[in-house]
Amino acid sequence: MFEDRALVVARFSGGLRASSHVEFGAPSAPPDPRKWRRIEAQLQALGVVFAETPDRWCGPRPTLADYLPAIGRLQAHPAIHYAFGHQHLGLTLAAFTAETMEGLALGRPAPEWLDALRIERFAR
Repeated sequence: MFEDRALVVARFSGGLRASSHVEFGAPSAPPDPRKWRRIEAQLQALGVVFAETPDRWCGPRPTLADYLPAIGRLQAHPAIHYAFGHQHLGLTLAAFTAETMEGLALGRPAPEWLDALRIERFAR
């Protein structure tokens, strides 16, 4: 994560994934090409060299109103567990979320901070 550049780069066996921006608009709206150029310029400034034209993706990604993930078990149906809405940090938070969900599934007491992430927070 390069906070000073608002850029996240993750290495995969097939290459790199870089993410930097959010498009606010209709799901069918085309992406803003200036944002692609900005990401490419940031990567070049970091010394990343492309052997070929990178794949590009832009699409709708729903976001919760408070930008926090929803993690927990439903109060009305305690056998139903959920973990979603990690915004653009799904890979970053995956291990942490999995560990938290494992504890819930095994019946361990929920950590106190988990109350802030319950989906029921939107019903208040």
